[in-house]
Amino acid sequence: MLGVVAPPRARTAGNLAGGLSNFQKSTADRLPDDVLLEIFDFYRLDAPGPTETGWEWAWHPLAQVCRRWRRAVLSSPRRLELDLYLTNGSHVRSILLRSPSSLITLSYLGERYDDDYERIPWPSGDIKGITLAFKQVDRIREIAIVKDCDVLAKLFATVTKPAPHLEVLDIRSDWTSSILPVGFLGGNAPTLSVLHLYKVLPPLPSTPCLTHFSFSLGDYSGDTQDDYMIDELFTRVWTMPLLEALRLDLGLVGPTYGPLTPSNCPTVLSVLSSITYLGSGRHFETLISGMAAPELVQRSFPFPPQLSSFFRLLRAR
Repeated sequence: MLGVVAPPRARTAGNLAGGLSNFQKSTADRLPDDVLLEIFDFYRLDAPGPTETGWEWAWHPLAQVCRRWRRAVLSSPRRLELDLYLTNGSHVRSILLRSPSSLITLSYLGERYDDDYERIPWPSGDIKGITLAFKQVDRIREIAIVKDCDVLAKLFATVTKPAPHLEVLDIRSDWTSSILPVGFLGGNAPTLSVLHLYKVLPPLPSTPCLTHFSFSLGDYSGDTQDDYMIDELFTRVWTMPLLEALRLDLGLVGPTYGPLTPSNCPTVLSVLSSITYLGSGRHFETLISGMAAPELVQRSFPFPPQLSSFFRLLRAR
């Protein structure tokens, strides 16, 4: 793939290269580049279909028709949403230099295993590669990283500038819990729409455009600061006006001093339609005290039936 992949929209390609090459020879040469890009962009938008690596649109047939088409595609990576795809073993420095205007997708999903189920460690240069990419955080569209807490802490301590193009953030600690540093992403992620955290604790940046939020403590058993951490988490949820789906797994953590401070002024989350909750009933009571969800239709929670009245309250506010 030459280190380039489209973001999760698009489609599998047909036989466009063969089908359009004859047309190109007769009339396509007369089209200016901006018209070609309009056609290519329409092709991208009309490209549904999942692949093994996500939702991709097949730009390769366009680039193989002729030299001019290839130049048009590769010279307009942002217009056509072609990202640099960096993963385990990628030669990050050379890839970044090769296409300095493209946005970046980082996908470093933890340890791999061989046929004998023996762990395959990360290539030695991966941490340096991620650090290099984070120096250009203003180009990053997606981040997906699974690593132990110490490595995550070192990596994210360097990300103190805003990421104006970041849309997806998926961070998972595969051992003990990690804590996001104060000032992560400059405290603001204005374009972030999908956030998944596993064993990664607040503080969270401001996320005014977030639509999907998943937070899990895993098997984390807690300490004396849990109530303050969860209080901050709930307060952040109450300030996500575009939230559509919420999943919270607070695991074994329970209140140490009774119910948390409820909100006196519930926030209306007008498009929230799905809630999945695992954890303490007291925490759940605090969570819903600060929100109203008139469009809520899907819910999952491990409480006795009488607590379903909370959901009726959520919808009625």
